[in-house]
Formats: sequence, structure tokens, C-alpha cells
Amino acid sequence: MAGAALVEQEAAAKYELQYAANDVDKCIRDVVKAETHATVSGLLRQAEAVQNDLISRRVVLRHLHRAEFIGEPEATAVKDFLRHNGDVLPGAFGSVEFHDYDKHLAAEPWREAQKMLATDADAPLPA
Repeated sequence: MAGAALVEQEAAAKYELQYAANDVDKCIRDVVKAETHATVSGLLRQAEAVQNDLISRRVVLRHLHRAEFIGEPEATAVKDFLRHNGDVLPGAFGSVEFHDYDKHLAAEPWREAQKMLATDADAPLPA
């Protein structure tokens, strides 16, 4: 009888711990959202500018390649490069991706900050 009560108490404690962990995760997300608004806005503007530049460069390479103005070995390299038009850039949740961008090193400082915020509310966010 006592063993059953302990099992029940353990299950309840696990449930409460998971509930508390979910609350902490939500608080972390809320803090990061509030603290990174300007950073995200600036980063988005920069990414849009760089992407527009990339598109322009790809258009020029495409034109030169289609007009047969590029000799070998560059022609093959340009053709291979242009074939990768959507499968090499990370997308939004639900996008088809052929790389595991969740583990990309560029996001590592943010993953670390998220871990640190779970135990230190004053942990710094990446610049």
C-alpha cells in the first residue's frame, strides 16, 4: 500500500516539475522576445539587403551562363551553384530544408543564452 502511494506521489511530482519547466521556458521566451525586438528588426533588415544582393548576383550569373558567356571550368561551377536555389538557405518552420539548421553554429550563442536564462534571469543575450 505504501509503495503505491509513493509511486503516485512520484508521478504527481514529475507532473508538477514538467509544468514548472514549461512555465520557465515560457518566461524565457517572453524575456527574449521583449529584449530582442530591436536586434531582430535590424537583423531582418540586414538579411533582406544581403538576400537582395545575392539575388542580383545570381541573376547576373544566370544571364551570363544562359548567354554562354562563361568558359570552363567556371561554367560548370556556376551551373552547379545556380541549381541550389532554395535548398541551401534556412527557412521558416514548416519549410522543406535539406540541412539541419537547428544545429548550425550561428545559433549557438542563442541556445547558450536560453540555457543560462533558465538559471540566471540576468544572463546576457547575444549582441
